[in-house]
Amino acid sequence: MRSKAKRLAYGLLYGMGVDRLAQQLECGSEAARGQAEGFKRCLAGVEDWKKRVAASAERQGFVQTIGGRKRFFGELRGRRGRLTDDQRAACTRQDVNTTCQGNASDIIKRAMVNIQGEIDRSPRLGGGRSRHTHKYFLQQA
Repeated sequence: MRSKAKRLAYGLLYGMGVDRLAQQLECGSEAARGQAEGFKRCLAGVEDWKKRVAASAERQGFVQTIGGRKRFFGELRGRRGRLTDDQRAACTRQDVNTTCQGNASDIIKRAMVNIQGEIDRSPRLGGGRSRHTHKYFLQQA
């Protein structure tokens, strides 16, 4: 169940179509369409957010994470008005992916710095070292 929920959420977030979504969810197109519509109803702000991210990237030529890192998209941005639908969809996927993954990275980095600061200040914790590997935060005692 969790795996299918992740495929639904990430698929819709990154612009997956109904037929591909049906494949990923191992169901028919109508069932996939119903799940996609339900997801979009429950999280109605996601589509608006994606449009705002894409519009900002088109206007500025880059996306920026909450930590201030920027990813520039010069190769297609100058032609954005003349892009095919597939090229425009690819640009939007890049905008959204960079924003989501970049923000997640900024959040975990800030958390690691804060946690390490607490460890260093705590005599009880002994000042061990921590590191982040994929989705795991490891603390050396």
